[in-house]
Amino acid sequence: MKKILLLFFVFSSSLGFSQEDQVEFKKITEGACDRLSNVSLNLPREERYALIKQEITAAILEQQVSNTLLGDVTKVLDSLIQNKAFEKTDTLTLPGKRNVIVVDKDYEKIEESLLRNCERMKLLMTNDEVSSEVSVSDKKKALELYDEGQVFFQKGEYDNAIKSYKKALRKDKNFAFAWDMLGYSYRKNENYEEAIKAYDKSLALDPKGKMPLTNKPIAYAMLGNLDKAIEAYQDYITLFPEDPEGYYGIGRIYHAKGDYENALDATMNAYILYKKIQSPYVRDAEANLSMYYGELKEKNKLDIWNKAAKKYNIQITD
Repeated sequence: MKKILLLFFVFSSSLGFSQEDQVEFKKITEGACDRLSNVSLNLPREERYALIKQEITAAILEQQVSNTLLGDVTKVLDSLIQNKAFEKTDTLTLPGKRNVIVVDKDYEKIEESLLRNCERMKLLMTNDEVSSEVSVSDKKKALELYDEGQVFFQKGEYDNAIKSYKKALRKDKNFAFAWDMLGYSYRKNENYEEAIKAYDKSLALDPKGKMPLTNKPIAYAMLGNLDKAIEAYQDYITLFPEDPEGYYGIGRIYHAKGDYENALDATMNAYILYKKIQSPYVRDAEANLSMYYGELKEKNKLDIWNKAAKKYNIQITD
């Protein structure tokens, strides 16, 4: 079996950057965040991830081209994207120029920064809900009120979003997505008990709803009920055994409980599955594994790490 090489490094956008580099990094991440509006929320997950990568790469190219060509940014960038040159090589030498463009320049740091700071990236990464017969209302007024709530939610006006979602549910109590967003809004307002109640209402309508299934354990964890959080993640894993989200989430809860064996087992499984589908969340799994390794090393308990690494055939370099 082929070994998986896991390279540990500290995740920090400004790590090793000069002041000039930090300015360029900021421009690239802002440009990439803007470009992600080109990626549809309704695409299948793997197609969405591929387009996210394309838009981030395009933002890197755009900034580097602007630094070297000044006036011909759009023309050159469009040509590169159209020919998909950035998918074939790690560097590009522009025709008639001596400038070399590094296609994957700081890609992983940019991707990690977007996961934490770009709302569009967060939305694209969490939009894995599959519609069922009860997901969307067939009542016009309920849909209008739900859309109103979505606008408030995007603005961070969670109290107003809650009011709109509740109005939508008065029009249609079987509107699962409205229950989901009501729960999410309560969670944003740190009202975790009400969030759980809303998620349970949604799950009673659609037991396979990914959004409530992944958010319910987070609410339990925020309440300090780690055992309930584990139970909720186990429900998700049972329904979706090939989805890394359940393993990643439960791994964090096990770590919070000080259970390194289960934390490592779950997080390594998530890491492998994230790599398989080329998810940007592989960065988070790497960061957590790096942290677990450091803690176990400090505690002189690397035997726990070695056992898990052997199981998943992971080899590290630090």
